[in-house]
Amino acid sequence: MAAFIAAVFGFLARFIARFEAVDESMEPAIRHGDYLIATRVVKTPKKAGLVVFPHPNDDMLLVKRIVATAGDRVAISGGRLSINQGALAQPWAKGALAGGGEWTISRGQAFVLSDNRTVHTADSRTFGPIDIRNGLWRVRFRYWPLSRIGAIAD
Repeated sequence: MAAFIAAVFGFLARFIARFEAVDESMEPAIRHGDYLIATRVVKTPKKAGLVVFPHPNDDMLLVKRIVATAGDRVAISGGRLSINQGALAQPWAKGALAGGGEWTISRGQAFVLSDNRTVHTADSRTFGPIDIRNGLWRVRFRYWPLSRIGAIAD
């Protein structure tokens, strides 16, 4: 019986994971100290969804919001974000968008940004589009603190 239970938990661990937010880069949606449940992304990720993924240039995990996927053209200029030449409404964003550049998102990639633009943090503005085949998790639920428990909306 113990072997069966271990096998079930091992199987589930491939598709469900928990994470802790350790900075303020995603406030107000996710705060420092929030504990999150995420599921493995097996298809093209959903725009506006929050995802956890490995930092492309460092040994750490990041949580960010997807703003563009394959085929999209992203431009940042003068504090404005546009996708395919149209301004993108960002009701989740906190603060002004710094930086600039243009990116075309290829198949198997996504462009991710931090919600809290008032703190310096790494996202696709600094490391470019991410490879979604490198282990992407979609944030689904916050289970701690109890005062903020609930589903994470896109």
